[in-house]
Amino acid sequence: AAAAGRRAPAGARGQRFEPVHFVDEAPVVQPSPWTPQPLPKPLHLSPGSIAQAAMASVDAAAQLRQAAAEAELQRRALAMAEAIAPSEVTPITRPVVARGTAPAAKTAPQAAPSRFAKMGIIGDTEPGMTDLDAVLRRRRAVG
Repeated sequence: AAAAGRRAPAGARGQRFEPVHFVDEAPVVQPSPWTPQPLPKPLHLSPGSIAQAAMASVDAAAQLRQAAAEAELQRRALAMAEAIAPSEVTPITRPVVARGTAPAAKTAPQAAPSRFAKMGIIGDTEPGMTDLDAVLRRRRAVG
């Protein structure tokens, strides 16, 4: 009884399926593949826009700040130059020594040199590697 419920009716078994074609139906068009579209130009670059005007005002404000900072720097430099009068500056001159006489510095005893005088100066050292090939040969022989 269960097998009979699954079977199609005897009259339906003999019929074949025939698809119905309508004349009005448009043919199915395959969708075209995606093509990239150019991005729109940013608003702050387009002339006459509010964004462009805002960017221009920001640039103008930055230029004004830069000009004010430069003017302040020049004002301070002039004030410092006026504060140091030329009469207060002592020129550095070398003493004039006659050719026939010995300088006074040579006759005076020299003070002991400071232990910090040669700080940062590397003295004479023996070279660590005179022959790189010999050093590499010794390393290979050990290892």
